[in-house]
Formats: sequence, structure tokens, C-alpha cells
Amino acid sequence: MGSAGESLAAGAIFTIPALFMWASESDAVSKPAFWVIAVIALCAAVLGLIFMVPLRSALIVEEHGTLPFPEGTACAEVLLAGEEGGEKSKIVFSGLGVSALYKFIADGLCLFPSEIDWSIKPLGTGFGADVLPALASVGYICGKKIASFMFTGGVIGWFVVIPLISFFGSSSIFPPAKAPVSELGAWGIWSSYIRYVGAGAVATGGIISLIKSMPTIISTFKKAISGFGHKESVEVRTNRDMPSKLLLIMALVIILVIWILPVIPVGFLGALIIVIFGFFFATVSSRMVGLVGSS
Repeated sequence: MGSAGESLAAGAIFTIPALFMWASESDAVSKPAFWVIAVIALCAAVLGLIFMVPLRSALIVEEHGTLPFPEGTACAEVLLAGEEGGEKSKIVFSGLGVSALYKFIADGLCLFPSEIDWSIKPLGTGFGADVLPALASVGYICGKKIASFMFTGGVIGWFVVIPLISFFGSSSIFPPAKAPVSELGAWGIWSSYIRYVGAGAVATGGIISLIKSMPTIISTFKKAISGFGHKESVEVRTNRDMPSKLLLIMALVIILVIWILPVIPVGFLGALIIVIFGFFFATVSSRMVGLVGSS
């Protein structure tokens, strides 16, 4: 629940500021009111929860062991350790204590930096790291394979793409940057170009994963549709899903809310498209969270 709540909050935190940035750039755009943000966030959160009911079987049950879900796994292990006690509890809570002490020394007392980097001027780039116990823990949960993908992406970005842009860009100005490449520096090139390459890689990987997992998702939906009107007894409480009929009604209510509310300027077709595409985005982002975590 804690991991899911963090993800829901992050969804609003990563998107709502864009509305205020647009408002500050143009007099024709007004800043959204608190209740407008609340309604939009509520609709999005409910939709996400509706989508995750059929996706739970496809992404969590069927792919158990393939997708580690780092934050969710960490939360679950801490709760289990607290309940079971004993040696496992000592390991978990001693780890929490060491991490808290490290954080206090690094960022509280500022005895040493938790973010370090060095520049390599001949190549026009640099390298660095966030020296944090939390990231080491996430890497441990993700495993060597996924961690190696992340590391390889960083190496390609900083030691291949940035030097190439720095060498060939010279005094040229390429949008979205507003200054010549020669004046940007390594961090400027990363901010203006590399992070968009990374976002494109994440989106492409998510779409490919979505295509690969479509048979599982389709079979899950077939099971859900075939379950309309049938009450199936499930022994394990955590394997009981909300009824498919109720989920369908909730999705229709959200479509009507998006359509009727004047603060969301879309018609019925637009609301329907939002819900349909929302499902695919939920699937892609869920797989990404399952691989590397929501952080």
C-alpha cells in the first residue's frame, strides 16, 4: 500500500507542474485551481487502480520472478520481517539504522557529498554517481541483469553520445537547447538531449514489452470477461479480484465524469480515447516499475 501510494503521488508530482509552467509562459493560460488538480488526479488514480486489477494476474502472478518490483518487494520484506521477528528482523532494521546514519552524516552533517562527479575535458563529458544506500539496495533487488542494462545505458550516454554531440555540434544550436553546443557542457548536453534519448528508450522498451506480453494480457481479459455473472470461490484472500462487472461500471463512471466536467475540455469520444490509451500507458509503466522500480 505504501509503495502504491508513492506511485500515485509521483504520477501527479511529475505532471501537474507542467500546467503551472504553461501558465507562466502565456497570459492566455490560467493556473489550475486546487480542486481542478484534485479532480484530475482522482480520475487518473481510480483509472490506474481499475487497470491494475486485470493486469495484476498478467504482471505480478504470471511473471512472478521475472519482474522484481523493487520498492514493493522491499516494503513487503520489511513488513514480513517486523511480523516474524528474529534474525530476519535484525538484518532489516540494522540496515535501516545504518542507512539513516549514513544519510545523516552525508546530507545532515555534510562531512562528504552524496553526489560526486568528475569532468573529462578532452572528451567533453564526465562521469559520477549518487552514493546512496537506497540505490545500492534497489540494485540488489533488481539483480545483475537489469542493473547492467541501466549501467550500459549510462555508459553509452556519457561516453559515446555526449562526446559525439560535443565534437560534431560545435557552435551549432539544436532545439530544445537555446545555446550553442560548445557552451552547454556535459550536463547541459545531458539536460537538452540525452535525457530525451533515455525517455525514448524507456518508451520503446515499454512498447516492445507490451507487444510481447499481449498474449498474457488477452488471456487475462478473456478470463475476466468469461467471469461476468459468475461467482468463483478463491481460497487465498490476496488472490480475490474485484468483480469485472464492478470494474466496467467504474470505468464508465470515470468516462462520464471526464466528459461532463467543464474543467476537462474533452467530449465523450475524447474521454473514451483517454481511458483506452490510459490502459496501454498503465501496462507499459507497470512493466517499467516491475523492472527498475518507480523511483
